[in-house]
Amino acid sequence: MIDTKASYLSPHVNIAARLESASKQYSVPILFSSELFKLLSPAAKRKCRQIDKVIVKGSAEPSGIYTIDVTNLNINLQENRDDSVRYSMARKLHMANFDQGFLSAIQSEDHDQFLKEFQEAFDAYEGGNWSKAKDKLELLVSKPRHCDDGPAHTLLLVMKQSNFVAPKGWQGYRFLEMK
Repeated sequence: MIDTKASYLSPHVNIAARLESASKQYSVPILFSSELFKLLSPAAKRKCRQIDKVIVKGSAEPSGIYTIDVTNLNINLQENRDDSVRYSMARKLHMANFDQGFLSAIQSEDHDQFLKEFQEAFDAYEGGNWSKAKDKLELLVSKPRHCDDGPAHTLLLVMKQSNFVAPKGWQGYRFLEMK
């Protein structure tokens, strides 16, 4: 008797692996796709930022890439922990009340302004106005508090490869080459 086994790996497994690897490129500890972002509560979405739009190998459609910044490292996670922490990451982000408890404290009070400014730069990048995106991103990273922002530096490097001019036919996304 021949023992046959079949297996199937969903494209989602490949995409997840590529995103995990890309977290190093963007210098962020948390990176997730627009598919997960859509599942988040409105309060959770306000804590996130889209940092790129890419097509990863194994996918035919572009996907937004998001992160959630943890800028307040002075919180005691054990002391301020709420019950939602016991669930899986996606469930936590969807069900957690980001307006209360330690989840509201993961970002410093002035981070909302940074998110707004980064969004303006990202909109210019995605829209193909790379000189405007460059100016806004350079202004952001010139501030001591954000000088080491990985996503801003990554977008600047991407745009620098074509002299801060969007490639002909730019549609607001790029291919993520990195494994």
